[in-house]
Amino acid sequence: MPSESLTWQLCPVVRASFHAVLHSGIDAVSLAAAMQEFSQTVEGLRQAHQLLTASLFRYQAHLFLYLESVGTALAPDGLSPLLDALPVSYTHLTLPTI
Repeated sequence: MPSESLTWQLCPVVRASFHAVLHSGIDAVSLAAAMQEFSQTVEGLRQAHQLLTASLFRYQAHLFLYLESVGTALAPDGLSPLLDALPVSYTHLTLPTI
């Protein structure tokens, strides 16, 4: 059985933090479905060694997203079509690469 390539471990870790404000009128079912879809996408990226960790939290009308990606920066756009469809405004903070 061939061994898995470990070259991804040589890539830099790119950290990014995002904050989104949910607009009024977002129902709990739509938000829960978007977060579930996001979770599935994150797991696929993690297994493909493109992502080390991701955290998505909600506090009232605020979403907080933290990503540690491998080699290239990731952004929330495109990680979940359902999440992309929600009316939110993102701000971004890139953290130092290690």
